[in-house]
Amino acid sequence: MELVSVVMPCYNDGRYLQEAAASVREQTYPEWELIIVDDGSDDEETIQIIKQMNSEKVKIFHTDRVRPAEARNYGIRHAHGKYILP
Repeated sequence: MELVSVVMPCYNDGRYLQEAAASVREQTYPEWELIIVDDGSDDEETIQIIKQMNSEKVKIFHTDRVRPAEARNYGIRHAHGKYILP
């Protein structure tokens, strides 16, 4: 099976992040990685949620407020999957 990379930019979106990540974890295809790109979040709740999410299949990267398109491109550059879902 081929690896699928799901790339998710995030800026102060902590309240949605866990539900979005759960939708990736709970699907049936077993070969995936989730790449979350924190685009300079300054919301403390978001920062704490992101710190807790790092795992073998979830990779966290940080950018300095480059906006959603560039944060997504940054995540794509770090993806290992044959298929990429932004």
